[in-house]
Amino acid sequence: MYQVRRYLLICISLVCFNYVQAQVTFGLKAGINLAQQNIKEVDLDIDSDEITGYNFGGFLEVPIGNGNIYFQPEFLLIQKGGDLNLNVSDIKTIVNYIDVPILLKLKILNANLFNVNVLGGPSFGYATSGEMVDNGTIIKLNFGEDNIKRFDLGIHAGAGVGLNLGSLTVFGDARYLFGVSDLDTSTDRIIKNRGIMISAGLQFRVLGR
Repeated sequence: MYQVRRYLLICISLVCFNYVQAQVTFGLKAGINLAQQNIKEVDLDIDSDEITGYNFGGFLEVPIGNGNIYFQPEFLLIQKGGDLNLNVSDIKTIVNYIDVPILLKLKILNANLFNVNVLGGPSFGYATSGEMVDNGTIIKLNFGEDNIKRFDLGIHAGAGVGLNLGSLTVFGDARYLFGVSDLDTSTDRIIKNRGIMISAGLQFRVLGR
């Protein structure tokens, strides 16, 4: 029994040591989201015009194994929506979301000075507030009552670059946001979010060498 306990203690110590050796970083980012919506009805299938929204938040970058693959969960505040120009009206939709992307990142070039990466994965969004501007009239959105859902499942896919300055990394990335969820509760209309998110920020080493 003593030998078994000793063996388990050694294994746990090795796992903890390897984890501590890993370079876990925390990042802060901010930028813009060129947001639009795809709208489908019986005789209509169009993409709205873009609106320029914000995105900002934080994330962790955790290595998986000893390769160039990383797990990157994020917590973002992001503005989505679109501007729909019809013959008789101009309707702009602006919705503020809490978004939680769960991403995998592959560093296709990982040198001492800089890295180039691709990343992608699902994103889980929750709308906190929103409004529609109909020909200059502002209408506050009531989720669930105005045929608009709060939850938004999407996919993020993109690429980025980072400049390594010791324990600090300066980075930028661009990604495409592809909405999977139908945001409209009615049966005769489908609305999905789209967007191109461009951001930059800083990463700080919080664990490892």
